[in-house]
Amino acid sequence: MDPFQTPVVDSSRLQALLSDYEARQSLEPVFNVAERLTFQSFRSVFRTGSIDPALLSAVMHTLAFAAAGGGINRECLGYQGRAFRFVRERMSSPRKATSESTIGAILLLAGVEARLRMTSQVQLHMGAVRLLLDISRTEGISLTGGIKRAIFWQDLNSSILAGSSRISHISSELLYELQRSNENPIWDSHLELLLWLLYSGGAFAPTGIARSSYITLLRLNDWRFGEMYKSWPELLGILEQFIWSEGAFMSQVKALWIETFA
Repeated sequence: MDPFQTPVVDSSRLQALLSDYEARQSLEPVFNVAERLTFQSFRSVFRTGSIDPALLSAVMHTLAFAAAGGGINRECLGYQGRAFRFVRERMSSPRKATSESTIGAILLLAGVEARLRMTSQVQLHMGAVRLLLDISRTEGISLTGGIKRAIFWQDLNSSILAGSSRISHISSELLYELQRSNENPIWDSHLELLLWLLYSGGAFAPTGIARSSYITLLRLNDWRFGEMYKSWPELLGILEQFIWSEGAFMSQVKALWIETFA
């Protein structure tokens, strides 16, 4: 079932926006609508084949913003207002507020604000996401791996574009999982992925215990990676196989690499 086949909005306008490559790209890093895609697909992030009004309004707002060349017009404002209204309604119920759809809607709204360099608004919405994550843990509500990845990447994307503060425990959560699974032999068959996770997590971790712990893990895994990973050109070639942006990642990752092997 196509989640975007809905009577809630003008389907012809929705399809027109989805046919625009730049508009489609604007939905990343929350999810991807590319055909035959399995990573960060709509279903893998939101656990459903349908789309609710809050998420749909945020999707339309994001698409319209991109289609307008990165400017806010009347169409964008209309969808933005609807998204805010639906999100506020869901915040009255812990179960509805912590759904992947509600969190996804907030992430998309924050994504547009980040592109507009609206730092205070980005921090407000990412702070709301952090609160919802705390509630989900307290209430024992399980979230998909897809939405957790979306939170991580939108948090990072927003900090780069708007200079907003990171949701620090996202990096800490990744660190915890990497520490917990460090002895798992499965990593021996996925060395490149482990290397990318350690560098992408550590490069943007807050200075202090979290960053130092990533460096410790990199050094502990030296026996796995071998001498070849100490060469910056070879390391860069590996990292570029995954999600990578020279402008966004290069300086931070290289600084971590220098610090690790200093």
